[in-house]
Order: sequence, then structure tokens, then C-alpha cells
Amino acid sequence: MDHILIKWTQEEKWDVYPIRAMVNTAVGFRLLTEPGAIDDVRGTIELFTWKDSEPPAPAEVLDIGKARVLETKRARLASAGLRDEGDVMTESLECSPNEE
Repeated sequence: MDHILIKWTQEEKWDVYPIRAMVNTAVGFRLLTEPGAIDDVRGTIELFTWKDSEPPAPAEVLDIGKARVLETKRARLASAGLRDEGDVMTESLECSPNEE
């Protein structure tokens, strides 16, 4: 379990990163060494380094595990998010131009 599934707070996007991308190394170390630590950390907002030339960005911690398993979860979440956005888009297209 060396990867983390996160949801960016500033956009509807999910990603999987190595735990070492977490800025708070104490929390990252705890996730790696303490069984069950994810229960305390899940849902919290932490900073993550997502690109070397950019400042860290806040994201919600969702889960930890193997990269392949988390990528499957991420794809499911992203797919569900796109469907929800499509529903909103369809609803807005169904309104007539005269409705307010």
C-alpha cells in the first residue's frame, strides 16, 4: 500500500499518487506504517505535490492501496462524475430559451 487516491478540492478530478507526494510527511509515514491509519485520515484535506514546478495543491484523502486497484477506483469515480455532469448538461439543454 504505497499509493493514495485523492480528490482535488478545486475541481471535480480524482488522481492516484505515490504517498510520498503528500507534503505532510508525518501523515504519509503514518499511512505507510500504521494499519488502520487511513480511517483517521480519510476525508481530511492535505497538500500534494502534483508537479515539480508548481506549488502543492489541496486534495481530499480518499483511500490508500496498490496503484492498480486505486486506478480502477479512480476511473469509476471519474466515470460517475462525468455522467453526473452530463445529466446537468442535458437538463439545462431541455429548458426552453424563454424559461427562467
